[in-house]
Amino acid sequence: MQTKIAERLPVRGPLRMLLRLPIWLYRLQLGWLQGERGLMLTHIGRSSGRVRQTVLEVGGRRPIWRASRTVACPRHGAGWTAASSGMSEGDTHKV
Repeated sequence: MQTKIAERLPVRGPLRMLLRLPIWLYRLQLGWLQGERGLMLTHIGRSSGRVRQTVLEVGGRRPIWRASRTVACPRHGAGWTAASSGMSEGDTHKV
């Protein structure tokens, strides 16, 4: 049985620090340590209006188009994945 996101307990302590480590690496201009497998997405929350950041795994790159294909796990409430899920090959989605 799936658990709704609102019912999950928040991640705290050392595990949270470990999961947020890639974000801090990018903020400190050390994103290159992850190689070409990471991409930091910065967006503004729809409801809160706050700036949010997350690091996504890159599944493929098209240097000529300056585009990257990311690997994301769609979840309920993630509007940017819903908006980009209907895109076809070659479409770009600027956030």
